Amino acid sequence: MDLAGRAKRTSVFSVKPVVPAGQGRGSSVRLEVSYDDGASWRTQDLKAANGTWQARLHAPAGADYVSVRVTAKQLNDGGVTQTVNRAFGLK
Repeated sequence: MDLAGRAKRTSVFSVKPVVPAGQGRGSSVRLEVSYDDGASWRTQDLKAANGTWQARLHAPAGADYVSVRVTAKQLNDGGVTQTVNRAFGLK
């Protein structure tokens, strides 16, 4: 991202969930993105590598912002979903 918090329309996005000690270890991560402030969501394919998951984003031409929703599941059936509206802007 640049100093204004904007990313290129085609860029790699990384997710690294952190599980507190004693809470079990993570088993899966799901990433969804929205280019219309959460009116619709697209599930992104993720590739695991060294404790992080990466996706390549391809923002449509008319989009100005990216909202993200990450769901991390644990082996003990716990988990969390976090949504960040307008997480970053687009160039």
